Amino acid sequence: MFGIERLQAIRELVKEKKSVEVAYLSKELDVSEVTIRRDLDKLEKEGLVEKTYGGAILIDNNQVTSDVQKSTNDEDVEVDQCFHRITGVAAKTIEPGDTVFIGGSAMGIDLVKCLVDAKDMIIVTNNIEIAMFVYKESNHKLVMLGGEIDMVSGNVVELDQLDELLIEKAFITADGVDLQYGYTVNEKNEVRLYKKLHQVSRDVIVVVPSERYHKRGLIKMAPLPSIMTVVSDKEMPEDFKAFYFENNIKVHTSMLN
Repeated sequence: MFGIERLQAIRELVKEKKSVEVAYLSKELDVSEVTIRRDLDKLEKEGLVEKTYGGAILIDNNQVTSDVQKSTNDEDVEVDQCFHRITGVAAKTIEPGDTVFIGGSAMGIDLVKCLVDAKDMIIVTNNIEIAMFVYKESNHKLVMLGGEIDMVSGNVVELDQLDELLIEKAFITADGVDLQYGYTVNEKNEVRLYKKLHQVSRDVIVVVPSERYHKRGLIKMAPLPSIMTVVSDKEMPEDFKAFYFENNIKVHTSMLN
């Protein structure tokens, strides 16, 4: 069970029982008590529960209607919701022993949180926030690209170190997807990153929520046929579904709205 699925299971249990114990959840979900305590920390930040000695109780708050962490910024909440429903699907494409690249973005941060309990994985990243999360919250082997860090995005600017690596699966996203212009982004460095990953990765996987189809970013990143694996949700437009099918592009979709 991936982290995102386990959190949802705990939400449902605590809403049903009103209070839960760490030992009970550990046995029920077949994970360590340390992992359960981390999950309860996240649910406490959401405002769903209040931690108690040995467990947690449900907070009676009619405002708790979302499964994503609350944010004071409405735009951040919308982005979190977009990726929250599909990164679990992306995580399931990863197999034990894979070396995966996860870049710095809302998608990347949400995806790496789904991989806390996965086994035998090497995570390569260019983002300091993702690297710190992997270092603190998981037992995965971590490779952080070195070099100057952009202070706005937290991403490493220099990408030459990627030339020395062999990546099994590289996860990227796009700001827009267009039938004519392909995958587009708003930052030039994202184009540089994609070109590097295309050279060293067995499979580049683009993770894009349906809201971004029929939209264009500022810069062309890649033609649609150049990326052979796509993760989205079931609301992906029909013309893109047809294009992917006709071009033998593998599509993984979430069943969530």
